[in-house]
Amino acid sequence: MIELANETLLTVPQAAERLGCSCRTIRRWISTGYRGRRLEVIRCGRLVRTSIEAIERFQGTQETAPMVPPRRQARELARIRAELQRI
Repeated sequence: MIELANETLLTVPQAAERLGCSCRTIRRWISTGYRGRRLEVIRCGRLVRTSIEAIERFQGTQETAPMVPPRRQARELARIRAELQRI
């Protein structure tokens, strides 16, 4: 969770520039995430801000998180749910 008092806030374009990616990528990490984690943000109406520290946390979790493609993950969850219903 972003702590306003202790973290340096960034706009989406600032975060994209800092990471060398597009604003669209940052927005995708915010909305759908990557490898099971979402980029932390603070929303105030239509304003969206992340922080340098949130980016560092997001990047740190990506190194240890196993890569599971979203479609495969969805199929696996559906299979597990079906199996649990049979029990």
